[in-house]
Amino acid sequence: MSVLPASRGLTPEEADLLPDAEAYELEDGVLKEREMSVESAWTGNRIGSVFDNYAKTNGGLAFGDGLAMKLWGENRAKFVRPDAAFISQATLAAGESPRGAFLTASPDVVVEVISPGDRAQDVAKKTQEYLDVGVSAVWIVYPNTRAVVVQRRTGEIRMFPEGSVLDGGDELPGFTCEVASLFLPVD
Repeated sequence: MSVLPASRGLTPEEADLLPDAEAYELEDGVLKEREMSVESAWTGNRIGSVFDNYAKTNGGLAFGDGLAMKLWGENRAKFVRPDAAFISQATLAAGESPRGAFLTASPDVVVEVISPGDRAQDVAKKTQEYLDVGVSAVWIVYPNTRAVVVQRRTGEIRMFPEGSVLDGGDELPGFTCEVASLFLPVD
């Protein structure tokens, strides 16, 4: 992500009004441009579609790219845009409302698809921030190596390489998916 120096001091609401707001995240009032590769964008949309299919059978809400999440309370000038997310029926039944400009309820699963410019320390920090605010599992998806790493709030970390079957754990009961199906077909 590149930082836009002229953007200091923005609130999430101000940043969301920009004409190209979906291209940015906000960290402490500073806009950070999201830099996604074609393959990463396709993969994020694919996972959002897989989540949508799961929701049709099991309930819940699926989100693809573009969702703005503000999970850090009103006092922090921050929002993020994960590549996909899922909120279970149980979370919705607990009264979590997915209305408004920003999602303020922690999803059960958040997906971050790695792009060529992403730095490992930034991904690790973002993953920990998601877990700290109540996200149950973060899927870190690597299109270049065609693998998915699932990190859970319990501390469990599992890797699912291409050729394996990804399960949804406690967050998505009964969910399974071939890891290879989440990536662009190999030529």
